[in-house]
Amino acid sequence: MFFNFVLRNLAVLFVLACGSSQAQADSFLDTDAAGKKIADYWATQEYKAQLSKAFGETPASIINRCSTLKMSPVAVYFLDHFGVNDGGGLKSGAWKESYGFSGCGNDSILNFIFQISAQQTINLITALPGESRSSSVLQQDTLPNVITAVHVQNKTPCDNIEIINTTVATINNKKLQRLDPETVVASKPWYEVWTVAACGRKLLVPVQFIPDATGTGFNIVATDIIEQ
Repeated sequence: MFFNFVLRNLAVLFVLACGSSQAQADSFLDTDAAGKKIADYWATQEYKAQLSKAFGETPASIINRCSTLKMSPVAVYFLDHFGVNDGGGLKSGAWKESYGFSGCGNDSILNFIFQISAQQTINLITALPGESRSSSVLQQDTLPNVITAVHVQNKTPCDNIEIINTTVATINNKKLQRLDPETVVASKPWYEVWTVAACGRKLLVPVQFIPDATGTGFNIVATDIIEQ
């Protein structure tokens, strides 16, 4: 079973994506305590079922499950501070798990966000594959515009469109030019290229993200799209 492959190869790198390593208030956990809570959740059947379902629903266009499939250590990013209730359970917070895969011809990264809801349940959200630095909300805002631009570039209707990878990169002279993802700063514009499978074609869609005082906008130009 694919999920068992993941568990056997699970090596963890915690990366703090917000705040300091000190507790922010009496009701918030420091990073060590939050990491232990996440590790405790990994041992539950609820977590295993959620992750197994998410992996199982990942199409072959993103992960080709061949015999030489390899997985790099999973990176865990804290997306928010973790609050606890009076019983010591988690009442708020979020983290992202990124699983890198290679060896089957369509190398990518799967991204799953675990969000603690107002009802204090832990919900899994599948984010776009790859190394996009945009939030899940920003991805959902951007996605319809990417699809519209693909329709314009494709010149014929296509109902079968998938985002199969995202890269921090630009396109120069009709070639992909990768950028270091670690150079992305949320307060400054950055560039990504989203790989789109559309009715038998593989297209590279450049996206510019533009933060301002009210949030983050984006710019997509259909004529900049190239076929891979």
